[in-house]
Amino acid sequence: MRRSWLILIAVGAGLLHLAGCDRVGGECDTPGSTLECASGHICTFTGSPEPLNPGDFVTPNLVCLRACDTVKDCGEGEKCQIVFCSDQKSCQTSPIPEATGSLCTGGTGGMGGIGGMGGSAGEGGSAGEGGSAGAGGSAGAGGSAGAGGSAGSGGSAGSGGSAGSDGSAGSGGSAGAGGSAGAGGSAGAGGSAGAGGSAGAGGSAGAGGSAGAGGSGTAEYEQDFEGLVPGDPPQAQPTSLADDGWQVGANVFEADGTTFVYDYFAFPAPNGGPAFSAVAVGEGGAPQGAQQLSVYNDYNNADHGVGRIIEAIVFRERTIVAGDEGTTLSFTFDAKAGNIEGASTALAFIKTLDPGAGFATTNFITEDTTNLPATWGTFTLSLLVDASLVGQTLQYGAQSRATNFEGSGIFYDNIVFTK
Repeated sequence: MRRSWLILIAVGAGLLHLAGCDRVGGECDTPGSTLECASGHICTFTGSPEPLNPGDFVTPNLVCLRACDTVKDCGEGEKCQIVFCSDQKSCQTSPIPEATGSLCTGGTGGMGGIGGMGGSAGEGGSAGEGGSAGAGGSAGAGGSAGAGGSAGSGGSAGSGGSAGSDGSAGSGGSAGAGGSAGAGGSAGAGGSAGAGGSAGAGGSAGAGGSAGAGGSGTAEYEQDFEGLVPGDPPQAQPTSLADDGWQVGANVFEADGTTFVYDYFAFPAPNGGPAFSAVAVGEGGAPQGAQQLSVYNDYNNADHGVGRIIEAIVFRERTIVAGDEGTTLSFTFDAKAGNIEGASTALAFIKTLDPGAGFATTNFITEDTTNLPATWGTFTLSLLVDASLVGQTLQYGAQSRATNFEGSGIFYDNIVFTK
């Protein structure tokens, strides 16, 4: 119940912030529709109230919010997030809420799928406005998708591929606007997929894009940190990262690095100061913009001084649900070296934990960031979800191991988590 009320409070705060604008906050009926809202706005699902009695029907909260492409199109405290039943995004003030497959209306949904306005969905797929989807695929406006693929506006997709506007995709590839991709490749607007593109097996997607083995995914979370308040100096908004869903914790080991001593979890991520994390300024190139995420060790822990190893972790988490089964979850990010030195190590990860087995780690997929250069690179980690993972805790983020107060900082940016 607490999560639902938090969603309602956060959304309400966003609407009050925009009070006086009659285009934002108006009620609507069809999630993903732009026809019920003023120009430049889209009907957005913002959560469902808790039912008075288990099993009671509740009316979802649907309001018109400003459409966006990136967080730069939104106001202070807002995030540019995906809109249910649509491939578009809107400016939202709360984390993306959970929703069931029955939310999207106007079409017919097959097993595990969702039908968009006027479309129909096959098994496991979703259909956009006016389109139809085959098994496991999704179709955009006016397009059609073959098995396992997705089609954008006016395009068509072959087996396992996805097509952007007016493009076509071969087996296992994806195509952006006007481009085409062969087997295993990816194409953006005439080239390769950067921000806002999609990648098949063997390809890569930049910030705002989607990745999967031959298909395309939906961005659950994306953050370029431009809309957050920087940390030190001065620490103007210490909860900036925590408000965005980031948490921290640590494991402590003896000097051998394997003998466990104790842990402490989980706490809201700080923004600046000597422990864990901060929104940094001025460390990016053009693709990273002005602000980045700095991840480092917990230098508040005095056991640094007695030679113990502190494993400091900065992460986001959610529960793996039945709708995740059979999908590939991907964590894409930019990274470069900070002040890491000496014996310190660092990595980024996707992790699953089994609460039924004392939160034992069941998957730990990593990218070693210890020896990164001072120039930015882009990385992707992926996890295929099977039935055994449903109900487990999913975490993704970054960690460092350090002792004796040695530097451990790594910079991260353009984080995208897709399903």
